[in-house]
Amino acid sequence: MPAPDPYVVNKNTGRRGSAVINVNWTAQENSDQDEAIILDPTQDLDGTYFLPSFAITKVQWRSATALETTLKFDAVGDGSEILTIPEGEQFGEETFDNINGCIPDPDRSAPSNIVMNTNGALSTDSLYIRLEYKVHGTRPH
Repeated sequence: MPAPDPYVVNKNTGRRGSAVINVNWTAQENSDQDEAIILDPTQDLDGTYFLPSFAITKVQWRSATALETTLKFDAVGDGSEILTIPEGEQFGEETFDNINGCIPDPDRSAPSNIVMNTNGALSTDSLYIRLEYKVHGTRPH
């Protein structure tokens, strides 16, 4: 069975933005998400920045009981994971005040997508995630 397509609404206001992700599994679409692209800096950020990238400042979620979800940058190497929402943690919020207020893209020379993986999806599960982010990059002169 295929995985359902995440429904993403992105609102970018220049140097800051937010994205809301909703995924609803059904009997016909009950596979886990595998590297599902949630945000793509080349598509979802203002094109006036040189090498725009995301720095995640807050994650809020509402999740099915048996679902584990990982958000990460698809860059290779250390620092690519943003957050893992463990199985059984249905509601929550994470800010990154303890680490400079954000999780930046680990490879700003080649900006990364933000991707999602899930484990344990069932046919009646749903997932809601809200990401807040800052935009890193420079404006051309």
